[in-house]
Amino acid sequence: MAKTQGINFIERHIEKIVLGVVGLVFVFVLTTQFVGSKTTVTIGNQELDPESAVDEIAQRARSLRAQVEEQNPELPAAPVLGLEEEWARLRSGADGRVLAVGPLVRPQGPGASGDRVDEGDVPITGDYMYPELVVHAPSRPLTVSFWTTLDPFEVASNPELREIAGPEQPFDIPAVSIESTFDARKLRETLAMDPDGEGSAFSPIPIQWWRDNVEILEVQVERAEGIDEQGNPVNLVRVGNLPGRKSLRELVDLPDPLTPEALDELVGYAREEAKRVREPAFYRSIAGRPWMAPSDFAKLDEIEAQKAEIDRLVRQYRKIGEDLERTRQQLDEARQGGGGAPGRIDDFAGDPMQRNRRPTRDPGRQQEDPRIKRLNDTIDRLLLDQDRVKLQLEDMGVDETGEPIVGQESEESEFADPLLESDEVHLLAH
Repeated sequence: MAKTQGINFIERHIEKIVLGVVGLVFVFVLTTQFVGSKTTVTIGNQELDPESAVDEIAQRARSLRAQVEEQNPELPAAPVLGLEEEWARLRSGADGRVLAVGPLVRPQGPGASGDRVDEGDVPITGDYMYPELVVHAPSRPLTVSFWTTLDPFEVASNPELREIAGPEQPFDIPAVSIESTFDARKLRETLAMDPDGEGSAFSPIPIQWWRDNVEILEVQVERAEGIDEQGNPVNLVRVGNLPGRKSLRELVDLPDPLTPEALDELVGYAREEAKRVREPAFYRSIAGRPWMAPSDFAKLDEIEAQKAEIDRLVRQYRKIGEDLERTRQQLDEARQGGGGAPGRIDDFAGDPMQRNRRPTRDPGRQQEDPRIKRLNDTIDRLLLDQDRVKLQLEDMGVDETGEPIVGQESEESEFADPLLESDEVHLLAH
């Protein structure tokens, strides 16, 4: 028998005590599984047992999927934002906050110091009124009406034009072209002027508001349906653009207003494409007189009125040309029969571009034959006469053959200066 003398009670029975504590914990856990409150899951505001929670989650998932797949869902009403009231509230500091306005650009308009403001409030020194901008009218328009046969490719690529031209060739249509000019310098002066002097109710429009921000977006045409007793047009009706042609103005008239950034891009595009915006081209044609501006048609009337004088100058130009050719032949014969002196005219015979140039003679070489000198002097005089007659014909609007030079393709640039950097702007409409 083991000795237990000197060993206390706990040391002798420690394993029984541990086994008893573990058994009590096991009994407690087992009891809580079957006695007392059940296990629940909180979904929203509901307390559900695990089995019911699974069914609820499945039901909510099906409902959410049905909402996602709904073609015409019921949307909540848009909140009403009182921006003006909200701005006034923030400025007043009613909610304990102070709103500081620090612009990134120079202050504009009367009362501004012109110094850059980087922090703090910008003082509002008063209200300012600006006059309504009244833009002056362009010059009196020139018009011309004509018939033309449209290019079939033009019609095929333009459904709106096809409705007017008809289903079959030839695509003959009547048309009207209108031409005018606009005094851009006067517009620039109007924008910069003080409307009624210093101390008046109105202030000049700040230059930052309009410099680099004004361009032509469309050339609009209005038709009067009648004239009153004073000769003024009445019942003005706007004429639409050419079928199939779009206008930059349409972008401004959209239901949703353009953002400032979009307006800047629109003005920049109108500046880059100023030539096409201000002078849109007419449709391509395959028959009839080539299209020309109304001012060119007016020049044709002037040409017709001077036809007799033009015919006389054309005959004179032709006669000078014949004399030139005959004199050159005589010079060639004289050179071949009289030996070689420097500066023979036939040195340039192989180059048509050099044919009308007098050869350079070296004064240090042998003396030129008097007959050859006389022929060279005659050629010089005939060339001067030919140039003089050609300039006269060009001033009358025709070339050396009497054909009009108006309406021919221009070598002008396809780009135009910005509106407010121009003096006069050319406008076309069809």
